[in-house]
Amino acid sequence: MKIKTKTAILTSFGLGVFCIIFIIYAYFFHCGCVRSKATITSYYCSSVLKGIDVIIQFGGNEKLLDDDEKDLINQKKRLEEIGDRGSLEINTCLVSIFKASANIGLFGEYIDVNALTTGGELFYDAYGSPLYFMNKTNLLFEKINHSRILGEGLGHDISPYFVWSAGKNKINEFGYGDDIMPYQ
Repeated sequence: MKIKTKTAILTSFGLGVFCIIFIIYAYFFHCGCVRSKATITSYYCSSVLKGIDVIIQFGGNEKLLDDDEKDLINQKKRLEEIGDRGSLEINTCLVSIFKASANIGLFGEYIDVNALTTGGELFYDAYGSPLYFMNKTNLLFEKINHSRILGEGLGHDISPYFVWSAGKNKINEFGYGDDIMPYQ
């Protein structure tokens, strides 16, 4: 009789623990505490813009002491030379600049270039598509959904470039539809 009682108690306890864990997991998933691909993609876009801002801010110091800092000024000049190219070309150039900047320890642990590029030569979103880039001087910049650009005016608008993802449907809608913007 004691064995059946202990088994029943342990079974009830096990089911209770399972239910509690299931409820906690469901709560976190429902509340968005588990990161979705859209959240990760927005983070990727934000990280790229932060990286560009860092290169611009730290690459402007002409009073240099070592070769790494001289290399940083070279990366800033490369960034300025990209200009108003097409999205994929800007993406490729930025990856090259980020990798060179990461090699001199500019980003530290904050921006993992390898994760943002999935080891390739382009920045990708969490859906596996290349991120879109546009110089803010591009005439088509007005085509972008500015009501969803949350980083502007918050100290994140140093970058001459804007970045976004085509989202889950993988169709570039210039910030409309399911497109994902930085700081979203």
